[in-house]
Amino acid sequence: MLNLSQPAVSHQISQLETYYNKQLFIRANRKIKLSEAGKTLYEHGQQLIALNEKLENLLAEGDSSQSIKIGCSNTIGECLISKVVQDFIKLNPDITSNQIQITIGTSVHITDLLYASDIDLALVEGQAGRYDFISHEFYDDLLVLGVSPQLRADPGNQDLLSLRK
Repeated sequence: MLNLSQPAVSHQISQLETYYNKQLFIRANRKIKLSEAGKTLYEHGQQLIALNEKLENLLAEGDSSQSIKIGCSNTIGECLISKVVQDFIKLNPDITSNQIQITIGTSVHITDLLYASDIDLALVEGQAGRYDFISHEFYDDLLVLGVSPQLRADPGNQDLLSLRK
């Protein structure tokens, strides 16, 4: 099936268990079954495979009837998503903006949509809320503290001046 030796499969499983710091299989009496963490990984893996197949088909065929539904939190929707979509379309000329559907809302709303499979991909700030999604950081943001000239000039606000350094 996999065309891999048993030791190679065992090694890959061991690497996954080390990476996630979870036991993925329960081994007893020469039998093996998925642990709860293993079941979670399997379910999310199936979702990722399905999304990957959808993206592959969308990119390969350029089928205008297919679309990818992206949900993003308000800040990402206002500041980043248009550039991300433009760059994606430049890299994939068979895709048009009509094939990409964007939903903007709060992080909680977007993760609820993802959990319900109403969107294919979620881009939110912070944690994924109450759901245990597989997630990856995709953007680092710089936060800047600004102080009005009146506050800087007030000697009573010396602590703010130290933040400037």
